Order: sequence, then C-alpha cells, then structure tokens
Amino acid sequence: MMQQAVSMKTEMMKSDRRTYEKFPPFYQNSIFHEPLADTRKLPLSERLAAADSIKDQGNKLFQEGLFDKANTKYEEAISVFKYLQVKEGYEGWKKDGKGLRDEIFHEIDVIGLDGDEGAGAAAAAAIKKHKIVCYVNIAACQLKMKGPGFVVCVQACDSALELDENNTKALYRRAQARLLPPSAGGPEEDLALG
Repeated sequence: MMQQAVSMKTEMMKSDRRTYEKFPPFYQNSIFHEPLADTRKLPLSERLAAADSIKDQGNKLFQEGLFDKANTKYEEAISVFKYLQVKEGYEGWKKDGKGLRDEIFHEIDVIGLDGDEGAGAAAAAAIKKHKIVCYVNIAACQLKMKGPGFVVCVQACDSALELDENNTKALYRRAQARLLPPSAGGPEEDLALG
C-alpha cells in the first residue's frame, strides 16, 4: 500500500515538472547553485572573471582525474550566465512539501547585452565562448565517467553546437559518445577472454 502511494506521488510530481524534466542534468542542477546568487549580480566583466575562475577549478580537478567534481565546477561556471532562477515568493520551495515544479522557476540566459559597462558584441562573444568551453568540458567529463554519462555527453555537445555549429571538439565528443557502447567494452572483453 505504501509503495503504491509513493508511486502515485512520484507520478503527480512528474506532471508538475514536465518542463524541468526535459532539461539536461547540467541545466537542471543550476537551480541548486544558490551560492552563485551574489556572483550573478556582479557587473558583467567581474561575473566573467568569476565564472572563468570556477572553470579553472574544474580544469584542475579534471587533470587530477576527479571527473565528477570537475563536472560540477563546469556546471557552476555555466550557471553564472545560464540558469534556472526561483521566482519571487517561492524561495521556500524545498520546505513547502510540494517539491520542485515548473511554476516556481524561470530561465535566465545572459548573453552580454544587459546594459553593463562591458555590454556589446565583445561581452556577448566572451560569454558565448565561456559557455561553449564549459559544455565541451562537461562532455569530456561524461566520457571519462562512462556509463549513463554518454547521454549527458551528447546533450552537452548539442548545447555547445547550438552556440557554434562547427565546434570540432563538440562534434568529436558527441560522435564518441554515440559510438562507444554503454559498457565501454567491459562485458565484451570478458566474453572474448572466456
């Protein structure tokens, strides 16, 4: 009886967040990057510097082989500019018993034309480049982690390709994710040895 109730509640919650469920995990997670709220309010040039610093932390973690932690840093670096923001009046959504639902957030995507001192084509290009690099780096992390990460890798590459349809790294990593078997050869190698 309890399992049935939990199952019904889960299905009801899914219907309340259809839009959210369609987003890739790296975008879904942006709603939880609350410590970045102050960074998102900085002037554009400072925001870009902070986002680059977070990305650099991700690069260091990647070099150390800490792919999951690096992935999180790349997600944070993107979410300085592209994120899900909780609407005013819903700040207590985590404790209200209703959970995450589409009505409590809206999408923010800063492209550099927001009136800051550095606004214009140069700022827009810098933000675009930053996003592309982070998406491609998320894809690299997902390839290293293998397994279900192949789907996220393709999603990250698709996001990069939306910004630059000829990005070589995004095209290459997406192809890798589509060609590599989900098992990355484990069972196949065992069968060949047997």
